[in-house]
Amino acid sequence: MKKIFLSALCLLALQANAQSVIAVVYDGNTATVDIPTDVTDVTYTIDGADVTINSATTSQEYQYTLSGSSSNGSFTLNGSYKLTLELAGLNLTCQSTKKPAIDIECGKRIAVQLKKGTTNTVVDAANGKQKAAIYFTGHPEFGKSGVLNVTGNTKHAISAKEYFQIKGSCVINVLGAVSDGIHCGKASIDGPASEHNYFLCDGGTINVSNVGGDCIDADDYGCMTITDGTLNLNVTADDVKALSCDHTFSMTGGNVNINITGNDCDGISNYGGATFSGGDLNIFAAGNGSKGIKCKVRDGSDGKDPIVSSTAGCAIFNGASVEVVACGFNYNTSADFAVPACVSIENGGKMTMTDGDVTLRTAGPDAKDIRLEDSKCTKSLEGGTLLCCSEVALDVPASGWTTMYLGIPVAIPDGVNVYYAKGIDGNTAQLKQIQGVVPAGTPVLVKAAAGKVHFNYPVENVLSPSNMVAPSPIEDNLFEGVMFNTPVAEQEVNVLSPATTANSIVFKALDGETIAWRTAYLPTEALAGADINNVQFVVESPTGINDISVNNTDKSGIRYNVAGQRVGNDYKGIVIIDGVKVIQ
Repeated sequence: MKKIFLSALCLLALQANAQSVIAVVYDGNTATVDIPTDVTDVTYTIDGADVTINSATTSQEYQYTLSGSSSNGSFTLNGSYKLTLELAGLNLTCQSTKKPAIDIECGKRIAVQLKKGTTNTVVDAANGKQKAAIYFTGHPEFGKSGVLNVTGNTKHAISAKEYFQIKGSCVINVLGAVSDGIHCGKASIDGPASEHNYFLCDGGTINVSNVGGDCIDADDYGCMTITDGTLNLNVTADDVKALSCDHTFSMTGGNVNINITGNDCDGISNYGGATFSGGDLNIFAAGNGSKGIKCKVRDGSDGKDPIVSSTAGCAIFNGASVEVVACGFNYNTSADFAVPACVSIENGGKMTMTDGDVTLRTAGPDAKDIRLEDSKCTKSLEGGTLLCCSEVALDVPASGWTTMYLGIPVAIPDGVNVYYAKGIDGNTAQLKQIQGVVPAGTPVLVKAAAGKVHFNYPVENVLSPSNMVAPSPIEDNLFEGVMFNTPVAEQEVNVLSPATTANSIVFKALDGETIAWRTAYLPTEALAGADINNVQFVVESPTGINDISVNNTDKSGIRYNVAGQRVGNDYKGIVIIDGVKVIQ
C-alpha cells in the first residue's frame, strides 16, 4: 500500500513538471496552431503564415514546437515567463520587412532546442527594419543535437538583447548576415558582474561566414567565455572582428578556428583582457593590417565610458594551445588603414605566459609577432613554450603524398613537388606542377619525403619587399580545400586515401562527416561522371610527350621514363606504365 502511494506521488510530480507542448506547423502560405485543452493562458492569431502567440502565464513553462515549411511566414511570441522553443524540421522565410522571421519578445531564459536529426532553416527579408532573422529580447540557450541554418538579410543573423549560450551537440550555421553573425549583450558597465551580459560556448558547433560585421559580438560591455565546443569563423569583410567583446575574454577549452582575409580585421578583440587557459585556438590572419589577438584599453580618454578590469589590455596564456598566423602581402597604406602591417598579438597592457604552447608565425613588411602599444606595456614569459617563426610545418606520411590548403602564400622548399589538378579526361586526372610559390587559398597535392616539411612564407628571397604582391590563386584547379575541420555530406567529397603509395595516388569518398582542416579534396561533382575508384592521377610531361601508343589488351607493366627509355622498378621520377604517366 505504501509503494502504491509513493508511485502515485511520483506520477503526480512528473505530471506537474511535464511541459505542455504547443505545436505550430507551417504549410506554404498557411499555418496551424495546436494548443492543449488544459492550457488556458495562451492565445494566438494567424494571418496567412504569420503566427503570433500571446502567453499570459507567470508560473508554467510551455514548449513551442515549430515545424513545416513556408516561404512567406513568421513566428512572434509575446510573454513574460521562461519557455522552451523547439525547432523540429522548420524551413521558414519571412517576406515582411517589419519583423524577424522568429521574434521572441520575452525577457526570460529561452531554451532553444534543435531537435535531433532535424535541419532547420530561417531567413528574413532584405532591406527591412528588423534587428535579426532570429531575435530574442531575453537570453537564449541553444541545445540538443539538430542543425540550424540562418541568414540575416537586413542586419544580424541571430540577436539576443541579453546573454547567448550554446551547449550540447547542436550545430548553428550562419550562412550570411549584413551585420553580425551572432550579436548579444545588454548595456551594463558592471562587466563580469552583470548576470545577463555575455556570450558562452559550452558545447556544440557554430560556423559563421559571409557576414558584413563581426562573426560573434558580445556588445555593450559584454564578456565572452569558451569552455567547450567548436567555433569556425570566416572573416572576409574589412575592419571587423571574428570574436569581439567589450569586456573580458576567457577560453578554458574547446576549439576555435578563425580565418581572416579582410583588411584591418581582428581575430579576437577585447577591452577587458584575454585569458587562454585551455583548448585549441588557430588564427590565420592574411588580411592586410590584421591582428590575430588584440587586447585594447578603454580608459575614457576617447569620450566613451571606460572598461574597468584588472586585466584590461592584457593577454594571459596559462595552458591553451595557440597558433596565430599573421601574413599580409597586398598592403593598403591609405588612411583607411592606420596600421598596415600584420600583428600576431597586440597588447595595450601586459602579456603574460606561464604555461601552454603558443606559436606565432608572422611575415610581411613591418609585421610583428608581439606588439606592445606603448612604453607602459610589458611582457613576462615565465613558463610554457613560445615559438615565433615564419613557416608552416606539414606532416607527410610514409607514402610521400599529402594534401595542403593554406590561407597564405608559401614558398616551395627544395626537394618538394606541389601539384594542382588541372582537369579530368575520361578517368585520367592531369596534375600540373606549381613552381616557386603556392598562392594563398590554393588547394594542392604535395610530394615529399616522409616526415615534417617546412613551408616558409615568401619574404625577401621570393617577393620584393617593395612590391609584396602574392601570386593570384589558380582558377582551373579542380581541388578545393578547407581551412578548418568542416562538416560535409558523405559522397560529396573525396579525400586522399591511406591506400596511396609512392607509385599510386588514390582518392576515396570521405568516410565520415568531417573533413580535416588544411586539407585539399576533390569534389565529386568535379569528376565529370568518372568513378573516383578508377581515376588515375598523372603529371603533365615537362618534355612535351603528348601521344603514346599502347596495346590496351596487353598490360605489360614495363616502365619508361619521359625520354622513352626503359627503366626499372627502383627508378625515381615520372614514369610511363602501360601508357599512363605516374610519379614513383
